This record gives sequence, structure tokens and C-alpha cells, in this order.
Amino acid sequence: MAFLRLNGVTVPITVDNASRNILERTSRTRTINGGYIVDTVYSKRTYNFTTTPLTEMEALAFEGLINGDGDILTFDDITATSKGSDASGSVTIAYSSTVPTGFTGKSGTVSNGGENYDLGIGSVKANQDLTINLWTNPSATDPGSLQYIFNFSDGAATYKNSARAYRTTDGKLNFKVSASDASSGTNNTSHLQIADPFDGNFKMLTFVVRRNAESGEYNQYMYVNAVLQAFATTAHTPTPSAWNEWVIASGGSNGEDWNNKMDDFQILPYAATSSLITGWYNFGQNVGQHPILKMDGDLTRDTIVNVRGNVVERKLTHLGGRVKQTLTFDLTET
Repeated sequence: MAFLRLNGVTVPITVDNASRNILERTSRTRTINGGYIVDTVYSKRTYNFTTTPLTEMEALAFEGLINGDGDILTFDDITATSKGSDASGSVTIAYSSTVPTGFTGKSGTVSNGGENYDLGIGSVKANQDLTINLWTNPSATDPGSLQYIFNFSDGAATYKNSARAYRTTDGKLNFKVSASDASSGTNNTSHLQIADPFDGNFKMLTFVVRRNAESGEYNQYMYVNAVLQAFATTAHTPTPSAWNEWVIASGGSNGEDWNNKMDDFQILPYAATSSLITGWYNFGQNVGQHPILKMDGDLTRDTIVNVRGNVVERKLTHLGGRVKQTLTFDLTET
């Protein structure tokens, strides 16, 4: 196994710069003669690491991962996200103990217009990258109408300044992003479409928006089970900071519901790289509930330890003809 993994993702670190400290805490009471009796002594480990040089996209993704940025819907008998954002209005969810292999908790099937969140208000930057990652289990049978996995927009129109993923009646999975000045569902829009990958088993779907792509990168990606299925270069990326409708499991109205089980629905303010996506898929269990991370690897003798992370320093270096970044970060047991 890798030396250090967070939520299943191998973090590339320079091991010679790693360190560990023990933080002890005690709870004490006085005896009759004024001395102390130590009732409880417990310790927490804290770690410090430095990554190897990373591209900008990698650095942004690993920093977001380490800091526990983003939100997750677990569907464990709750509509709120891991950071407390709750759905607005009345939400209908059927919870189920049927979950992806290795997972615990429950999955959820959302109906009656989906779940609408205000996740973006005050928390998403204008030039923010975006990743949507989830598990779901539709059958191979084509739906009788459009079925939306999500539809994020500023509410002005279905197409304007939006990111949406949906399944069509002809057996296709679609991922569209549209600019703020889009005037129709095809104008100033980038459209990825693949053959339906579903067979009734849980699949991990990943949708990525990279606004300022560098050499060798793209602006839009779609993965199934951590395998890249489609990508595009486009100038028509949305502006998430203007979104006020984050609709999950629907296009926003009845008749467009996903109507399939979902689990571990992550909304992340960074463009996940293939290494992160592969790590999530191979983890074989639920990821941590942001900002709590699941740490394992040789460092922990392959046991899971819950930690919180914090990137404390970023350094730039010129390497291989391009500027790269190293991140120094702390991990502390919860």
C-alpha cells in the first residue's frame, strides 16, 4: 500500500520531510490533601508532510482534498450535507440499505422535483473549478423521459450559466456546461455524450469542470468507474458563484427525477485529477465526511484513522519547463 492515503487517494509526499508529534491531554481532579489525581490521559497524533512538485491542477485538487473542502450527501437518513447545508422546501427521499459494495449506511432515491440547495451562496468563487462525484445504480432499461442527475444554475433558465448531467430516452448519458451568455440549450454550450453505462449495479460517475485549463488539460471531463469516457476543450464554462439553484436528482421539476439510488454525492470546489478519482473508486468504502478525512497507508499500518487536514504553506518552483507547486500540510487525529 502507499505510504499515505486520504479518502483512498495516494498523496505524493517526500517522506524525508515527514514528521509526527504526540499531543497529550489530561483531565485531573484534586485529592483531599490538595494533590492531583490523573483521571484520564489520551493522546492525538499530528503529522506534517510536504508533497512532491505538483502542477497547478494537481496542487489545487490536493489542497482541496487535504483541507476537506466541499460537501457530501451521505443519504444516511438525512437530507443535510456533511457541513450542514439542508435542502429547501419539501423533499421526498426513500432511503435504502442497498449500497455500493464495501459501503456502510444507506443510499437514497430522491423524487418530486429533487433536492435544492444553496451551497454556492458566499462559498464558491467566480473562477472556481468543480467536481461532482457520486454512486448510482440505474438499470440498463432506457428511461421513458429525461432523468437528471443534477442541474446547477443561477435559476434564469435551464441552459443559462449551468452544469447539468442527465440520461435520455435513447440510452445516452449527457454532461453539459453552458456559459452565462448562453441563449439556448446548445448556444455557448459544451456537450459530452456517451452510451449508457448502466446495468443495475452501482457505478461511480464523475463530472469535472476545469475553468483555466493549462497545456495537456481540458475544461470538461466525464468518468465512469474512474475511467475517462469523454472530454472537451471549451470557453463556455459556467460561473458557479452566481448559482443559486443546486438541484440534485432532478432537472428542477417533476417528471425529470433521477428515480434511482444515489450514495456519497460529493460536490467539490476543485477539478479532481484522474489519480484522485481512481483513489475514490478503489477505496472500497465511503469517503470521509468533509472536512473529516479517512487516513490510511503504511503510515497507519493500513488501519483507518480519522483526521482533519490543513495546508500551511505553498511554494513555487520551476521544474521541467513549467512552474510547479509543493504543499506543506498538517494532519491531526480527530
